[in-house]
Amino acid sequence: MIKNTPCYSSMPITVQAGLRVRKLALHSNRSYCYGSSFSGAFMPGRGWPRVSVAILLGTGTWMVYGIYGGFDSIPPHIMLMGLVALLMVVNYTYIFFVPYRQYQRLLQMNDMEACLHRLARIRFAGIINMVLGPCIVVIIGSGPQLL
Repeated sequence: MIKNTPCYSSMPITVQAGLRVRKLALHSNRSYCYGSSFSGAFMPGRGWPRVSVAILLGTGTWMVYGIYGGFDSIPPHIMLMGLVALLMVVNYTYIFFVPYRQYQRLLQMNDMEACLHRLARIRFAGIINMVLGPCIVVIIGSGPQLL
Protein backbone atom coordinates (compact mmCIF):
# COMPACT_ATOMS: atom_id res chain seq x y z
CA MET A 1 0.00 0.00 0.00
CA ILE A 2 1.26 3.45 -0.84
CA LYS A 3 1.66 5.63 2.20
CA ASN A 4 0.67 9.27 2.24
CA THR A 5 3.92 11.06 2.87
CA PRO A 6 4.53 14.79 2.72
CA CYS A 7 6.29 16.02 -0.39
CA TYR A 8 9.04 18.55 -0.17
CA SER A 9 9.88 18.85 -3.84
CA SER A 10 8.39 17.72 -7.09
CA MET A 11 10.19 16.92 -10.28
CA PRO A 12 8.44 16.70 -13.63
CA ILE A 13 9.37 13.56 -15.52
CA THR A 14 8.69 12.71 -19.14
CA VAL A 15 8.25 9.02 -19.87
CA GLN A 16 8.23 7.76 -23.40
CA ALA A 17 6.65 4.33 -23.76
CA GLY A 18 6.36 3.24 -27.36
CA LEU A 19 4.88 6.05 -29.41
CA ARG A 20 3.12 7.73 -26.51
CA VAL A 21 4.71 10.39 -24.39
CA ARG A 22 3.33 10.90 -20.93
CA LYS A 23 4.25 13.75 -18.66
CA LEU A 24 4.06 12.97 -15.02
CA ALA A 25 4.62 15.21 -12.06
CA LEU A 26 6.05 12.90 -9.45
CA HIS A 27 7.08 13.58 -5.94
CA SER A 28 10.23 11.82 -4.92
CA ASN A 29 8.84 10.46 -1.63
CA ARG A 30 5.66 9.16 -3.23
CA SER A 31 7.60 7.60 -6.08
CA TYR A 32 9.82 5.80 -3.63
CA CYS A 33 6.82 4.56 -1.66
CA TYR A 34 5.18 3.41 -4.88
CA GLY A 35 8.35 1.66 -5.95
CA SER A 36 8.70 -0.08 -2.62
CA SER A 37 5.12 -1.32 -2.69
CA PHE A 38 5.55 -2.46 -6.30
CA SER A 39 8.70 -4.38 -5.39
CA GLY A 40 6.99 -6.21 -2.57
CA ALA A 41 3.78 -7.01 -4.39
CA PHE A 42 5.01 -8.00 -7.84
CA MET A 43 8.18 -9.96 -7.21
CA PRO A 44 8.29 -11.05 -3.60
CA GLY A 45 11.10 -13.42 -2.68
CA ARG A 46 8.66 -15.98 -1.33
CA GLY A 47 6.12 -15.22 -3.99
CA TRP A 48 3.43 -16.66 -6.07
CA PRO A 49 4.90 -15.76 -9.50
CA ARG A 50 7.72 -18.26 -9.08
CA VAL A 51 5.30 -20.91 -7.85
CA SER A 52 3.05 -20.23 -10.86
CA VAL A 53 5.95 -20.67 -13.27
CA ALA A 54 6.96 -23.92 -11.59
CA ILE A 55 3.37 -25.22 -11.73
CA LEU A 56 3.06 -24.24 -15.39
CA LEU A 57 6.25 -26.06 -16.35
CA GLY A 58 5.49 -29.04 -14.12
CA THR A 59 1.97 -29.65 -15.41
CA GLY A 60 3.09 -29.16 -19.01
CA THR A 61 5.89 -31.69 -18.61
CA TRP A 62 3.51 -34.11 -16.89
CA MET A 63 1.04 -33.75 -19.78
CA VAL A 64 3.69 -34.44 -22.40
CA TYR A 65 5.18 -37.50 -20.74
CA GLY A 66 2.30 -38.75 -18.56
CA ILE A 67 -0.59 -38.50 -21.00
CA TYR A 68 1.01 -38.56 -24.45
CA GLY A 69 4.13 -40.60 -23.74
CA GLY A 70 6.66 -38.10 -25.09
CA PHE A 71 7.10 -35.47 -27.75
CA ASP A 72 6.63 -37.89 -30.65
CA SER A 73 2.89 -38.34 -30.16
CA ILE A 74 1.77 -34.84 -29.15
CA PRO A 75 -1.12 -33.37 -31.19
CA PRO A 76 -0.37 -30.02 -32.86
CA HIS A 77 -2.75 -28.02 -30.64
CA ILE A 78 -1.03 -29.34 -27.49
CA MET A 79 2.35 -28.45 -28.98
CA LEU A 80 1.09 -24.93 -29.74
CA MET A 81 -0.26 -24.60 -26.21
CA GLY A 82 3.13 -25.65 -24.82
CA LEU A 83 4.97 -23.16 -27.02
CA VAL A 84 2.73 -20.29 -25.90
CA ALA A 85 3.20 -21.33 -22.27
CA LEU A 86 6.96 -21.45 -22.81
CA LEU A 87 6.81 -17.92 -24.26
CA MET A 88 5.02 -16.81 -21.09
CA VAL A 89 7.72 -18.36 -18.91
CA VAL A 90 10.50 -16.75 -20.97
CA ASN A 91 8.71 -13.39 -20.74
CA TYR A 92 8.42 -13.67 -16.95
CA THR A 93 12.09 -14.64 -16.72
CA TYR A 94 13.00 -11.61 -18.83
CA ILE A 95 10.93 -9.33 -16.57
CA PHE A 96 12.58 -10.67 -13.45
CA PHE A 97 16.20 -10.71 -14.59
CA VAL A 98 16.39 -7.59 -16.79
CA PRO A 99 14.07 -4.62 -16.14
CA TYR A 100 13.06 -5.57 -12.59
CA ARG A 101 16.64 -5.95 -11.38
CA GLN A 102 17.56 -2.67 -13.08
CA TYR A 103 14.50 -1.09 -11.50
CA GLN A 104 15.56 -2.19 -8.01
CA ARG A 105 19.08 -0.86 -8.50
CA LEU A 106 17.86 2.47 -9.88
CA LEU A 107 15.33 2.81 -7.08
CA GLN A 108 18.11 2.52 -4.52
CA MET A 109 20.05 5.20 -6.41
CA ASN A 110 16.88 7.37 -6.37
CA ASP A 111 16.85 7.81 -10.17
CA MET A 112 13.10 8.14 -10.63
CA GLU A 113 13.14 8.92 -14.34
CA ALA A 114 15.03 5.73 -15.15
CA CYS A 115 12.77 3.81 -12.74
CA LEU A 116 9.74 4.93 -14.69
CA HIS A 117 11.32 3.70 -17.92
CA ARG A 118 11.89 0.28 -16.34
CA LEU A 119 8.31 0.24 -15.07
CA ALA A 120 7.13 0.95 -18.62
CA ARG A 121 9.14 -2.05 -19.85
CA ILE A 122 7.74 -4.24 -17.09
CA ARG A 123 4.21 -3.07 -17.91
CA PHE A 124 4.67 -3.82 -21.62
CA ALA A 125 6.05 -7.30 -20.94
CA GLY A 126 3.19 -7.92 -18.50
CA ILE A 127 0.68 -6.92 -21.16
CA ILE A 128 2.26 -9.45 -23.51
CA ASN A 129 1.71 -12.17 -20.91
CA MET A 130 -1.85 -10.97 -20.37
CA VAL A 131 -2.50 -11.42 -24.10
CA LEU A 132 -0.80 -14.82 -24.24
CA GLY A 133 -2.92 -16.17 -21.35
CA PRO A 134 -6.27 -15.92 -23.20
CA CYS A 135 -4.54 -17.32 -26.30
CA ILE A 136 -3.83 -20.49 -24.32
CA VAL A 137 -7.48 -20.61 -23.25
CA VAL A 138 -8.59 -20.33 -26.91
CA ILE A 139 -6.17 -23.08 -27.90
CA ILE A 140 -7.43 -25.34 -25.12
CA GLY A 141 -11.09 -24.55 -25.87
CA SER A 142 -10.87 -25.13 -29.62
CA GLY A 143 -8.77 -28.27 -29.28
CA PRO A 144 -7.92 -30.19 -32.44
CA GLN A 145 -10.35 -28.06 -34.49
CA LEU A 146 -7.94 -25.11 -34.23
CA LEU A 147 -5.36 -26.54 -36.62
